[in-house]
Amino acid sequence: MPEIRIAIIYERETKLPNLKKTPRPKIVKEKRASSKKSKGSQGRVKNYVITELVQKAVEILNQSAADLDTSELYVLLSRQYRKLNEGLFAQVLDRLMGDSRVRFDSQKKCFTHKAKKEHTGIVVSPAQSAPYVVDDDTGERFPIAQESAKLYLPGDAVIFRSAHSAEPWDDPYLYANVTEVVEHSIAEIVGEVKKTTSKHGKVTYHFKKYDPRLCNLSVKFLDPETVLESWVDKKAIAVIDRYPSKDDPRVYVRMDRELEVDSDADLEIELAVRQFNLPHEFSPATVLEAEKLPNKVLAKDRARRVDLRDVAFCTIDGEDARDFDDAVYAQAEGNGAYRLLVAIADVSYYVKPNSDIDRDAQLRSTSVYFPRRVIPMLPEKLCNGLCSLNPGVDRLSMVCDMVIDSLGTVKAYQFYPAVIHSHARLTYTNAWKYLSNEAVTDEEVPQVVRTGLDTLYDLYKVLRRARSIRGAIDFATQETLVKTDEKGDIIAIVARESNDAHRLIEECMLAANTCAADFIGRHKKLSLYRVHDSPSVDKLLELRRTLSGFGLTLLGGNKPTAADYEKVVEAVEGKPYSDVIQTALLRSMQRAVYSPDNIGHYGLGYEGYTHFTSPIRRYPDLLVHRTIRGILSRRTYRPTVYPGSTSVLNSLSGMNLKRTLLAMPQPEKTALGATDPSRGAWVELGKITSACERRADDASRDVTAWLKCRYMKTIASDKQKFKARITAITSFGLYVQLQEIFVEGFVHISNIGFDYYVYTPEGTLQGQSFGEVYAVGDVVTVSLIEVDEDRRRIDFRISRSRH
Repeated sequence: MPEIRIAIIYERETKLPNLKKTPRPKIVKEKRASSKKSKGSQGRVKNYVITELVQKAVEILNQSAADLDTSELYVLLSRQYRKLNEGLFAQVLDRLMGDSRVRFDSQKKCFTHKAKKEHTGIVVSPAQSAPYVVDDDTGERFPIAQESAKLYLPGDAVIFRSAHSAEPWDDPYLYANVTEVVEHSIAEIVGEVKKTTSKHGKVTYHFKKYDPRLCNLSVKFLDPETVLESWVDKKAIAVIDRYPSKDDPRVYVRMDRELEVDSDADLEIELAVRQFNLPHEFSPATVLEAEKLPNKVLAKDRARRVDLRDVAFCTIDGEDARDFDDAVYAQAEGNGAYRLLVAIADVSYYVKPNSDIDRDAQLRSTSVYFPRRVIPMLPEKLCNGLCSLNPGVDRLSMVCDMVIDSLGTVKAYQFYPAVIHSHARLTYTNAWKYLSNEAVTDEEVPQVVRTGLDTLYDLYKVLRRARSIRGAIDFATQETLVKTDEKGDIIAIVARESNDAHRLIEECMLAANTCAADFIGRHKKLSLYRVHDSPSVDKLLELRRTLSGFGLTLLGGNKPTAADYEKVVEAVEGKPYSDVIQTALLRSMQRAVYSPDNIGHYGLGYEGYTHFTSPIRRYPDLLVHRTIRGILSRRTYRPTVYPGSTSVLNSLSGMNLKRTLLAMPQPEKTALGATDPSRGAWVELGKITSACERRADDASRDVTAWLKCRYMKTIASDKQKFKARITAITSFGLYVQLQEIFVEGFVHISNIGFDYYVYTPEGTLQGQSFGEVYAVGDVVTVSLIEVDEDRRRIDFRISRSRH
């Protein structure tokens, strides 16, 4: 949507004040202009002088803390330009009256101090680019002046004012004039201490920073040279002791500890951890608290729980999964009905409110997944041990016990704490091999769970039919799978395969999550729902333009339903451009968030939905478990927001979330729990957990993008060509996705061909001379031009062959 600027109209003085009556210093007479100069030359010079004087006057007025009348402005301006006279000043005043940067009060006969609204924002420093500030409220970008760029670090939360540059030759855009740094995001810098010796024998030490966003940062050591000598050529972490200021634009650091990494990929993860300010080390109190927990389920822990250890539960997860949140079991009940049991790890039994583990869990709010590394939400003893539903051991769980009829409708459900004994740990691959009637061994799929697995698959088909009738959107999204060898080197980047075993577990979890939302709603308790708003009008317009190029139509006007989206998905099923269309549909959707106000889930077509099934890796699920446990024990759970957890709201992820929430429907004053004293805490926790989720996604994507760049740098040469499909088109080029490798890249408009290409209203690029057209979904041949790891950018050029 184009930016709307509101012009402020200032009253223009019809009669200028009499300058002869205003006291002023003695004016130095101008030298008589040379008669040799032509009148045109004199006019150009005079006009240039007046422009310069107007700029200086604006600077004086903007820097003034009080109102200035014309005589005071004359005095201050004459100090900067000694040749100022009445004639020049009158012309300067005439121009100032029509200048929107200042305000003249005709009643007081003075220039009033124009109050400048202060904004809050986040500093962003892209690699190899000038830093800028993103406004929290509007998302607008304001560049930081070059002379101030070294004073601010990426991620700094700042207060700023927007103003024009003081230099007349600069761009006429608004710049960010930072007045205060509210909070620093970066506390550590990763790099190497380098030693250089001059030809005269002078030894100097400098810090080679690995983070490309900090390339302009000047680092000063606080450690003596004797200490620095021991750090030379070692990968290390330096702790910031003092941040830049206008008096001293350097960062002062102390060497802290050596960084042990086995590969560049591991180093990039360490950089991402600090770039996105991810909490990655548990507090000593949390570590001590976790050590005190038992290694197994004790007899006293099983008290007042339903004993389901004889039920043949199984877990179905990926090959690389280590923590198992959920186990499932189903049996036929007759008349086409089924009984589905979803057992979820009972994390709330071990992680108590106000405990040190809970404080760290809230600070993280989610586990963060990188290739070959996970930053868990809970200590390993809990996430991979005591809470994980590992096979062959007793585990405590919260069970959602459901009866589902032949139409896929949940007719009855109940929640209760139980103790279970998982009978098998299945992988999606092996489960699907069995369900597709391929031969499997007892080790891959034990005999004891096969009957239950068959019943689960029959139930899945019923639930899928119900999903289709409900009109839920069924995106077949592709995730990146980075395959590495034992050394951590990348051997392949492919799309993660998905089969009916994935979808089976997904439907079971959806059923349990909707029951949890209904259970909480029926008891009129506050908790966190997973809410998803409908698409915005501007995104719908962009989507329909893309769809029209394929002869597709999205029904529903400005308020299409999830069923309207699903019809488009069904229309492109099996088509070669299906992935492109589904990506376009996804981009038009809003992002789901956590909130105590239930507005439903647009994409899934549910009136109420929450997250209940992953308390090991998601803090909202843990809060939902506590709410349900409170209902079962006839109590009301009221959460606590711990100090420090809200810091994520001052990050770029938090500010993006803020704008998302402002665009969503606002709750009514009579909404459920409006007068509950804990409502404020629930609202804040919804924001915190949503922002942490976005931060984790951004960090994972950033590392994956770097891995793709490194892989392309390793395998590709300038002459190697790839088949690619166009996924998006802009006025400045094409975005493509390679077909042999799951990697995306960009083709600048100058690298398409020799023709002059223009962006058409249909969303295509068309050559003016030869008429060649490029549209979303086209398959082209591209060759690699450049890989920029710092900017996470892969550039291609179009080869002449078309498909």
